[in-house]
Amino acid sequence: MIILLPIVTIGQNYRLDSITGSNGLLEFSIYDNYGNSIEDYYNFSTINWKYENNYDLNNNKTESILFENNLGLWQEYMRFNFTYDINNKLIISYQDNWGSGGSWQPSTKNTYSYTNNYLTLSEYYTWTNGQWDTTQKSEYNYTNGNQTQVLYSNWVNGTWVPIQKNERVFLNNNISTETYFSYTVATGWSISFSADFYCNNNLINNTIYGISMADLSQFSNQVTEMVYSFGDTYNYHYSNYNIPTNIESISITKDRLFKIVDILGKNTKAFKNKPLFYIYDDGTVEKRIVIE
Repeated sequence: MIILLPIVTIGQNYRLDSITGSNGLLEFSIYDNYGNSIEDYYNFSTINWKYENNYDLNNNKTESILFENNLGLWQEYMRFNFTYDINNKLIISYQDNWGSGGSWQPSTKNTYSYTNNYLTLSEYYTWTNGQWDTTQKSEYNYTNGNQTQVLYSNWVNGTWVPIQKNERVFLNNNISTETYFSYTVATGWSISFSADFYCNNNLINNTIYGISMADLSQFSNQVTEMVYSFGDTYNYHYSNYNIPTNIESISITKDRLFKIVDILGKNTKAFKNKPLFYIYDDGTVEKRIVIE
């Protein structure tokens, strides 16, 4: 009998603890022993979201279910499924929406193509009348290994029509600035807005998050702050931890209690008859409810 064990990366890693900004964003995540985020809690003004994530033996995220909090109850909202090739590169992703009949309904699909290990094309499809219809594509260009441009086009009356492009400037392989352009036939390309990025040099090795304000997974360095030209600023907060060097060294240990939060992700005191999350300094989380 062959026993498959998870691949364990050796060394130091970094994980995203929270994102703060004008709308709240990521409040905290719960991680497994491989540094994979298995639950992410978000707050957008009055909206509370939770992602529950599953991974394969290579620590690739295979499923992410988004729940929305409705009057204190978590209700299924969206589901994302991811498929990878033998080189662990994402090749297909699906989005399902929770339907009124109480089941998942197909919504969108993305396919991804690579050249020399670089993502060069993604195509977006919508589920319409029982089939996948081509809707949009994204084309990626690189300079010195850095993704410096993304061109978005819509499929209109049998032809591709450009609608938006993002151009990125890198300094020392860190993303520095991203400028967003929109396109119209009458005026051509015009700048919509821009974002300035601030990075440190800590590599992110294997963490893929549910959502963020920008798709940062292609950047090798951590983004610590993003400032939009229209005034919004978002700060990314990380912690470091040691990845187990072998299977035997994996253990769950608790250190000092860091904070207690409720199901909405808000700080609270210890109450009875109420489900709470006890978050410790080492990143472990306990779900507790004390019945009186």
